[in-house]
Amino acid sequence: MSKHRLWYYRLISRESNYSDNSGQTPIEPKYKMSFVNEDTGEVFETNDLIIKKGKRKRNFNSFHSCYIKAYQKKEISILTMVVERSAYYNISKFINTITRKLTRKGIKKLGYVWTKDIGDERFEKHFHVLLATSRIENADFKELFTKKKESYSVQFMQTKRGMFNYLNKKELYTEGKSRAYGKSKTFNF
Repeated sequence: MSKHRLWYYRLISRESNYSDNSGQTPIEPKYKMSFVNEDTGEVFETNDLIIKKGKRKRNFNSFHSCYIKAYQKKEISILTMVVERSAYYNISKFINTITRKLTRKGIKKLGYVWTKDIGDERFEKHFHVLLATSRIENADFKELFTKKKESYSVQFMQTKRGMFNYLNKKELYTEGKSRAYGKSKTFNF
C-alpha cells in the first residue's frame, strides 16, 4: 500500500457569493490540501468539502451494508423520513420522539443516518433520515404514522439503493457550527 504525505496546505478565499435557489449558501471549501505519493511522486489534491462529503457517503454506505441483506430478507424495515427543521431544529430531539413512539409498539430502533437539506421547490429546511427498525407490519405502520398531521413524513424505503444515491448527491448545508450530517453511534442488529 502506498504512503501519502501532506505536500502543502492552503486556505481558500471565502469571498464567494454563490447561493442556490433557496437563498441558502451551501458549505464551501475552506482549505485545499495536496498529498504526494511517496512511491510514485504523484500529487493528489483535495479540499475539506470533498472530505466531508466522503465521510457522509461512508456513513450512508456503512448503514446500507449493515442492513441491506436483512432488509432484502424482510427481517427488518427501513423507513425514509423527511423532517421539518422548523419543528425539530435538533435531530436528536426528533430521534428521541420517534424512538419513544416505536418503543410503545414494541418496535426496536436499530440504527439511523441523517443529513440536512434545503427543498428544491419550496426551499424549506429539512432533514432526511433513514431509520432501520425491527420488522414493522403495514397495520402497525398505519397506526403509528397516519393519525394526524405531523411535522415529518414517513414511508417504507422503496428501492435498495435509490435513496442512498439521492442523498449522496446532495450539497452540504449547515448553520454556524451545527453538523450537516450524522449517524447513530452503532448500527445494531
